[in-house]
Amino acid sequence: MNKAHILLATASLTAGLLGACVDQSRVSSTSGEVRGANADDLLVVDCLLPGQIRQLGSRLTYQTARRPIQTTVHDCQIRGGEYVAYDRANYQTALNIWMPLANEGDADAQNKVGEIYERGLGGPPDYTLAAAWYRKAADQGHPRAQINLGFLYEKGLGVDRDPEAALSWYRKASELPDAVMIDRQALDAQRAQIDSLRDDLDRSRNQLEKARRDLRNSEQRLHQQRKKLDALPSPTSGMSADQRRQLEASRRELEKQRIELAQRQEKIKELESQSRRQQENLLLLQTEGSTQREQLNLVRTQLERAQKDLQQYQQQAATNQQLLAQTRTDLAALSKDQVKDDEAHAHIKRLAGRLAEREQALGQQEAAVERLQNKVAELSGQLAKTKAAKQGDLERVKQALDNAQADLALARETAEKRAAALYEAQTELETQKRKAGESGARLAELELQLQEREQVLSGQQTMVENLRKESDQLKQKLQQLEEQQSKSRTAVAKSDEQVAPPSIQLIDPPLLTVRGTADNRIPIKRGLKHRTVVGQVTAPAGLYALNINGIRTQHDATGLFETDVLLAAEETPVNVVAVDKQGRRTTLAFSLIAGADKEQMIAKPINPLKDVEVGKYYALVIGNQDYETLPDLDTAAADAREVAAVLKERFGYDVTLLLNANRYEILSALNRMRKELTDKDSLLVYYAGHGELDRVNLRGHWLPVDAEAQNTANWISNVSITDILNAMSVRHVLMIADSCYSGALTRSALTQIDAGQSEDERSHWLKTLWKMRSRTAMTSGGLAPVLDGGGGQHSVFAKALLNVLRDVNDITEGQRVYREVSARVAFEATRYQVEQVPEYAPIKYAGHESGDFLFVPKNYLN
Repeated sequence: MNKAHILLATASLTAGLLGACVDQSRVSSTSGEVRGANADDLLVVDCLLPGQIRQLGSRLTYQTARRPIQTTVHDCQIRGGEYVAYDRANYQTALNIWMPLANEGDADAQNKVGEIYERGLGGPPDYTLAAAWYRKAADQGHPRAQINLGFLYEKGLGVDRDPEAALSWYRKASELPDAVMIDRQALDAQRAQIDSLRDDLDRSRNQLEKARRDLRNSEQRLHQQRKKLDALPSPTSGMSADQRRQLEASRRELEKQRIELAQRQEKIKELESQSRRQQENLLLLQTEGSTQREQLNLVRTQLERAQKDLQQYQQQAATNQQLLAQTRTDLAALSKDQVKDDEAHAHIKRLAGRLAEREQALGQQEAAVERLQNKVAELSGQLAKTKAAKQGDLERVKQALDNAQADLALARETAEKRAAALYEAQTELETQKRKAGESGARLAELELQLQEREQVLSGQQTMVENLRKESDQLKQKLQQLEEQQSKSRTAVAKSDEQVAPPSIQLIDPPLLTVRGTADNRIPIKRGLKHRTVVGQVTAPAGLYALNINGIRTQHDATGLFETDVLLAAEETPVNVVAVDKQGRRTTLAFSLIAGADKEQMIAKPINPLKDVEVGKYYALVIGNQDYETLPDLDTAAADAREVAAVLKERFGYDVTLLLNANRYEILSALNRMRKELTDKDSLLVYYAGHGELDRVNLRGHWLPVDAEAQNTANWISNVSITDILNAMSVRHVLMIADSCYSGALTRSALTQIDAGQSEDERSHWLKTLWKMRSRTAMTSGGLAPVLDGGGGQHSVFAKALLNVLRDVNDITEGQRVYREVSARVAFEATRYQVEQVPEYAPIKYAGHESGDFLFVPKNYLN
């Protein structure tokens, strides 16, 4: 039964490792036996090794600083290192290991710190810090840091998006400045942005044109209204000259009388106000006079009481004086007779005492009388003064009141006269109005019409002004959009200069050599009159035209073309010319030879790496088909066997074939190659099997045969595989996965060489590619289902890959093999009306340094 591999994306990796997807709706969640219990010991961790014990001379022994490395858990344990368990590793623990060495200026440690920040272990990524650390390492010439920094510039992460700066860093890392091109994805993003700007510009132009039309219509309406207004008769056109003069004079006189009446009314209001103020002052003075009169009466009462007391004291004093005189007379008489007897003498003493008492009392009364007289005199003076002052105030108030009343009477009289005059004027005005009659009514009506039309005119003028403002704003916006469009066109033009030229892949018949030389010859059967030619053109800048032998040839959206070539007797030359939208052309010339021997036509090998120690080629081929709990696959095992055979027979690979491998077996094989392979060797890993996406942490996984759908214990994360590849010292690694794509890939860091270059240029370029470390992945499809059947015993992708590898007779870059495979897969996919586009890209965080994997046939190695 055929199936479609559903492709799942994850944000944790930016380069993908693929595995066939699981349709969880058809999978049970029962547990099976878990093999490989110690598989976690084979995962790569950040390990801090103890310092080395060193001897200096015969007496001094010291220990060096601890050293950070990336190695497996098992290796770190054996070497006594310190690490954090892989599934508990996070942002800070990883930084604690690498930050000290990075601060000392170690470029490799600085790049690892940048990767830690970019990956955001245990937390969100910090692209700004990642860019800062990448720049420190890149400035020291670290290729991986230059690639990573270029990627941030390409995507606009932590730095402003700048494809030109990204390309500059990619080229520095590749050591081939002219060979690195911007990928189609970056160009498509720029073109989408330009298209959006153009759409905005078109909308703005439409809005501006509409505003201009509205403005013209408004101006026309305004002109028409003005013409109508000018054509209206004057409000007084129906009256004679004398009537108009009389009406105008009446208006003036009425206005004058209205003004005078208003002035008189204002004067009356002022006089009434003065009168009210005077009355208030009079009332206040009357109140004060009443208070003072009460005080005067009180003083008078006190004075009368004092006068009465004075009279009483005076009377009593007179009586006392009389008694005193009598006493004195008696005393004189008694003095004469004092000798008469003792009784008379005692009586005299008593009389003398009484006399003294009365004299003392008389003195007190005289003092009281004197005080009362003084008080009476004082009160009499105050009374006289108060009377005089109050009398003056009262006279002044009375005089002011009399004056105010006189003024009020005069003002009333004047107002009455003026009111009478006003009444007469109003009467006269009414008479004039009655005389005006219908002319006045007509005037009011015309004035109202004039006012309404003036309001309409004012509204139209306001509308015109608003339209003009809106027009100015639209003109300004149009200018800004045109400037932005100009800048975008300039940026696109610069980017277009750096985009790869078109490339042509021949699908059927296949070429026997991919060196791009001019003697490409293809044998065909004798007796044929026509030969169908199928191929694909890849044009990152967009395909403008395709000609075969001078005839315009149709192609589909993916660049696929198919045409019949009329054959000559023995040899038929075919010239395929592709022109992109920048005007750059690529030519593929070959000849169809009737009845030729294929073996005799194979080009003589030219080995550009003959002076280079190439090393050995290894392959780990995994085909998981028979699963314990998951659905079985159809072609994975057959695909793996055939790929292993082709790699061994045609390319001399040392192949390790794993069929139906569990988690421990896969990790153990990868770890063994990590330990055994050297920096001169190359490794190809082929995987066909199930794959899945962990919905919690968005990581893609390979699923060994002991994996369970709902249990991630035996899943192998793409992050784990990436870390293992990064820890390898091997020169080149190519991961080929006929399964689920699990990450966003970028092709910008891949080096490309134009077709048609000389053998010397190509030889130099291949040597440079060989020197550079590479970690690349070829996947069977993008974010869409891929065909499992359609290739007979193999999947469509595996069939295309096998056919291309069998036809390789020259040293060939992985990128060139990918283009041939992609063209054939796309052609087969169209037959099934599905879209399947293989992809090829660097594996991010795996140590890619802008090289590329090289397929070297076995005869070159010998």
